[in-house]
Amino acid sequence: MQLTDYNIYRIGIETPIYPPIVFVHGAWHGAWCWNEFFMPYFASLGYPTYAIDLRGHGNTRSDKPVPLLRIHDYVEDLQCIAASLPTEPIWIAHSMGGYVVLKYLESHTAPAAVLLAPNPIHGVMFAGLRVVRMSVAPLVLGFLTGRSLEFFQSPRYAQKVFVSSRVPPETFQRYYAQVGDEAFLTILDLFGVVRLRPRRNQTPLYFLSGSEDALFAPWEIRRTAQAYQAPYQRVDGTGHDMMLDADWQLVADMIHGWLESRLNPLL
Repeated sequence: MQLTDYNIYRIGIETPIYPPIVFVHGAWHGAWCWNEFFMPYFASLGYPTYAIDLRGHGNTRSDKPVPLLRIHDYVEDLQCIAASLPTEPIWIAHSMGGYVVLKYLESHTAPAAVLLAPNPIHGVMFAGLRVVRMSVAPLVLGFLTGRSLEFFQSPRYAQKVFVSSRVPPETFQRYYAQVGDEAFLTILDLFGVVRLRPRRNQTPLYFLSGSEDALFAPWEIRRTAQAYQAPYQRVDGTGHDMMLDADWQLVADMIHGWLESRLNPLL
């Protein structure tokens, strides 16, 4: 695929202080989840910001049937956008997007990368059990129809999965309207078919997750961070979608503070 094939949100600034940031969304999401809060926040601090719809998500077409998309396809998407920038960007990624960025960094380096509730290094089997515990019907319906979006068939159920109870239902309804399907082969990759290789990483990493995450427990993200010998921080009261939850700015402040300690300003 070519750069023009992708839907990319941009908030640029005339005199950047820091390297660019590329935001990478997770499964069932799109670039829209970063445009809400994180892109304006980081742009205001001096980072040129970009958010990409991975192929088959949002407004980016796919060069193959969406059900057949794999993690390596999304890694190619990151290679495409990185090649278009004047310098290697900082990566900030969520959930599945974190897994994609970690795979990308096995063969590339970056100034830094931040992983928000990334898919754990040991796979998503525990997340599957948590989804079943909440309600088995959506999982069965998803497998019967071949549409993973059926896992989150109602806004009320999806809200329990993605955000904390402090997000108003009317606010989450707006997010839910933008949620899309995810390829089953991608989900299979995340169960452990595609393995992470921490020893290949040469990029400074920072891991965060929420105490109210219904998919990934804090110990899973902490264990993943330990495999990379990277710092980990738990944010109390925050759900899986850390960039959209009630304490999004606390999370953003923590990320900016860590990045400042790692980067040299351009000016």
